[in-house]
Amino acid sequence: MFVTCLIIMSVCPQHLSFYTWRQMAINIGYFGLSLNTSNLSGNPFMNCFLSATTEVPAYVVSTVLLKKCPRRALLSSFLVIGGGVLLLIQFIPEDLQNVALALE
Repeated sequence: MFVTCLIIMSVCPQHLSFYTWRQMAINIGYFGLSLNTSNLSGNPFMNCFLSATTEVPAYVVSTVLLKKCPRRALLSSFLVIGGGVLLLIQFIPEDLQNVALALE
């Protein structure tokens, strides 16, 4: 039934391709940042530990917010905030590596 909907209706393939590309971009960004923690300055084990400890509150906060806020607004706001922070890293001087590390 679902496959026939994708083939017959002209809107479904467009939505499917948009959602697929969006999900691929989100996954590439997430895994790119997660796998890059060992390349950051400092102790690689401490960097991986700090990366893991920041994910625990993120899961809790996202679960609470998903119960209270609409999914589309929440996803859009988090994507804009994450993209804005990654763009701001470029403007931080090289002598302030701790600030860039905290934002990354």
